[in-house]
Amino acid sequence: MSPEQTIEKVPYACGFDPISANKTGEWRFMTPDRVSRLSPCRQGCPLDGHIPGWLEAVKAEKWDEAWEIMSIYNPFPAITGHVCFHPCTENCNRGQLDEVIDIPGVERTIGEWRLANYQKPETPQTDKGDIAVVGSGPAGLSSAYYLAQAGYGVTVFERSGEIGGMLALGIPEYRLPRKVLQKEIAVLEKEGIKFVTNCNIGKDKSVADLFSEFDQVFFA
Repeated sequence: MSPEQTIEKVPYACGFDPISANKTGEWRFMTPDRVSRLSPCRQGCPLDGHIPGWLEAVKAEKWDEAWEIMSIYNPFPAITGHVCFHPCTENCNRGQLDEVIDIPGVERTIGEWRLANYQKPETPQTDKGDIAVVGSGPAGLSSAYYLAQAGYGVTVFERSGEIGGMLALGIPEYRLPRKVLQKEIAVLEKEGIKFVTNCNIGKDKSVADLFSEFDQVFFA
């Protein structure tokens, strides 16, 4: 039997079916054994963000779809694109071929696109009740965003005079430009979220007062 006839009789030699095989002999004719798993970058992401999804959307220049995917996991990509230590990049297996993808750069660009193209909703839906969020750091702002999206009226209480918690008071400006944080806060206000600064819960306002004024309280 000729080599050509042998190849025709072996499906994987023509690339029809994936198969695992030792890399010996005519291994160059074999195709990879493809298994459906989470990509390494997504496994490394603390938010479990669907990185391949929004990367593909950006590749197709569908920025609205990229933001739609991103917002499910992270409402502030313009911020995290600046400050996250990005273990996703360390796990990017593209580096085994040439170089890793600039995931934080793309993430930041999606956030900047969203801020530049944000449109205020005509009437924010707040028919599910009112919730108080104590603390305006990353957890407080994130919970406020998702609660507002779900139809709740949200009021955020911050004991300092600046909104943002560690984003405003702990991270230096060269790492996180304050104009980016201010734009994100402005968007939250347009979404109907209220902010009360210089209010120390337990001192200026009691916890009992919060529970009497709001349906639920989230301590961030």
